[in-house]
Amino acid sequence: MAERAFERTLVLDPDRPGIRQNYGKLLRELGHLDASERELRIALAQTSEDDSRTRVNLAETLVALKKTSEAETLVSSVLAREPKNPEALGAKGRLLLAQNRVPEGLASLQQATAGTDPEPFIELAAAYLSANRIADARNAATEALRRNPGHPWAIAVLGHALILDGQRAQGVEYLQRAVAIRPRRPVVWEALAAGFQGAGQAADAARCRQEAKALTDRS
Repeated sequence: MAERAFERTLVLDPDRPGIRQNYGKLLRELGHLDASERELRIALAQTSEDDSRTRVNLAETLVALKKTSEAETLVSSVLAREPKNPEALGAKGRLLLAQNRVPEGLASLQQATAGTDPEPFIELAAAYLSANRIADARNAATEALRRNPGHPWAIAVLGHALILDGQRAQGVEYLQRAVAIRPRRPVVWEALAAGFQGAGQAADAARCRQEAKALTDRS
């Protein structure tokens, strides 16, 4: 497991802020928010004041922990130096959504899609779903798949959008396609659970939630 590899590396050489911040990001993705915050704070102490990635990563974890005030300070410090930093813009978008400032959050997530990475489009698509902007969600997820045709998270979100758009059969096909990939991230299984729930397939939704929990517990 990647988590074990990070732990071994940091035991042997603890002064590796780049490794530690990647570890903190992984811990967040696995739902271990307190551990993620701990590792990212150590990484922050080991880096220079212009290390944007570690600050954004810590801000993301703080948003998940609902520590929005400190997260806002970190994101603002990065954007003051790098106004077009896509990772910081994405973090700002998620922060604004957490504060229920939906139009501003969506606008920031839209700005975060300026790079080549498909994931900002997936996060934007998921945010559009939450805002009941189904056509926009479909377009954003489709763009993510244009950039990475096999991305299971994008496939799951697009499937959910199709279901909400009245195309249940096609949407379920997309969800099943994503399941067959056997995603390794809890967030993808959670997206699949939401999609199956929207399709009225409660048993499939429950299995996807179990898969998300198993990934978290296994780490």
